[in-house]
Amino acid sequence: MIALQMPSELTIYTAQSVLDQVLAEEDSRALQLDLSATQEIDGAGVQLLLAIQAHAKQRQWSVSLTNACASVSAVLALFQMADLMTEPRIDE
Repeated sequence: MIALQMPSELTIYTAQSVLDQVLAEEDSRALQLDLSATQEIDGAGVQLLLAIQAHAKQRQWSVSLTNACASVSAVLALFQMADLMTEPRIDE
């Protein structure tokens, strides 16, 4: 499993670099995205997570999100993506 630390913001300004980082992990069969540092997420960040999920599904990888703060967890829940969380969320 490859664990990747996500940046403090998953926004339009960081989405491409994060996607490039994920796509570089071609040898992995499982990705764990650590959201402990992520405090802000916008529509581009949500699209990024959906793109990563689609990329992983196409390659038969598993993807999990861990350590999301309450505000990021709320956004994930709003978009019905909370099922990607594999560990308890971090309280703010």
